[in-house]
Amino acid sequence: MRYSSYYHGWCQAFGEHNIRYDEDRIINWVEGDSQMGFVVSSNMTKPLYRELLRHRNESPTVDISETRAKINDLEYAFAQNELPGAKQFFEYLQQHDQLHMYLTSHFCYPPRTRIVTFSPKKPPIILYKEISPIHLILS
Repeated sequence: MRYSSYYHGWCQAFGEHNIRYDEDRIINWVEGDSQMGFVVSSNMTKPLYRELLRHRNESPTVDISETRAKINDLEYAFAQNELPGAKQFFEYLQQHDQLHMYLTSHFCYPPRTRIVTFSPKKPPIILYKEISPIHLILS
């Protein structure tokens, strides 16, 4: 299921995790207690959010493998230095029957950075509202 915050720009903190952020990477993988996500570089933020969150009543299709991701019409092949995190993320997705996707943040990243977060736990209903689900395909 996908979630959107009630207030533009608001989100909960991702929480404790090992910080391996590299500004030169397009995607930085983030793993915390019972959640996993990724931070994308600023030049990928708008296209990614447009595909994931643009249509609240339409369900985006996400096709992901250990080497690439395709969200509707946006396709991205993981760079060599992103592959270990992509493999870990793919395995994480396989371990759960149901996941919830929402944006989080963390003070250790640049201002306005958001983490696309996946968790088996629902986010707080006081901050997030449910929108249409994602169709997830594991290739």
